[in-house]
Amino acid sequence: MPILQYAERERIPTSEIIHPFITDRIAQTRGTPWMVSAMTRLQMLGAYEEAELTAARVAASKMGFLVKERSEGYIGDTDEAGNPLMEVEPGAIEELPMGTTFQSWNPDHPVGNYAGFVKSCLRGIAAGLGVSYNMLANDLEGVNYSSIRAGLLDEREYYKAVQRWFIDTVITPVFEGWLETNILNGTINLPAAKLEKFNAPDWKPRRWAWVDPLKDQQASILAVENQLKSKRQVVSEMDSDYESVLREIKQDEELAAGMGLEKPSESVDYSQ
Repeated sequence: MPILQYAERERIPTSEIIHPFITDRIAQTRGTPWMVSAMTRLQMLGAYEEAELTAARVAASKMGFLVKERSEGYIGDTDEAGNPLMEVEPGAIEELPMGTTFQSWNPDHPVGNYAGFVKSCLRGIAAGLGVSYNMLANDLEGVNYSSIRAGLLDEREYYKAVQRWFIDTVITPVFEGWLETNILNGTINLPAAKLEKFNAPDWKPRRWAWVDPLKDQQASILAVENQLKSKRQVVSEMDSDYESVLREIKQDEELAAGMGLEKPSESVDYSQ
């Protein structure tokens, strides 16, 4: 006889749990899933696609029916309630029960508004998720460089806000708890008195490159020259670390000097 094993439960106080969510109203204690506004449309789109597929298969498969004038019983398949069942196959010709006349219909599936309905659903889903329709549906039809850039700018600003929120609410608290615990138990050989000094991480969330990097680089150079941006900020926007870039440049110069090569020029004019 098998021995039943019961799982043990351990109650964790809320002070030791990180429950991240974006607050939408005052005194909100629980978050709302980001998919909640798109789930209805996703379900509706899935049901519509299934219905269109079934209708298209029926329209492409069934050819006709035979109506018998003699009083013989129906010899086709029926379900438990006695309703006739029909198999939908290409080129099939079915027999109808005695006294039953079939009125033909000519379904045209997929219908002409199929693409428009799917696109409308995907647009609503993209709006609910806070992303662009073109990226969600992988549909670049009818877009140009200016329009896709304008849409991506808003989308990436939203991503940056979500990254900053996730860093502040999840990554930073986890790192602080991990660092303090490991310093105090001796796993990390650092003085506990300087905890605040070491608790200064510089998070580097993902950034994105453009399809025309030359213009973006020229804009960054102008921003640095006019003191509108720092070099550190420009490098950070390129998903890199400024200190690592400087260290690699120094290593390149030392390597070039050691091999008797000239030092590369500090600036290059690309306007020619």
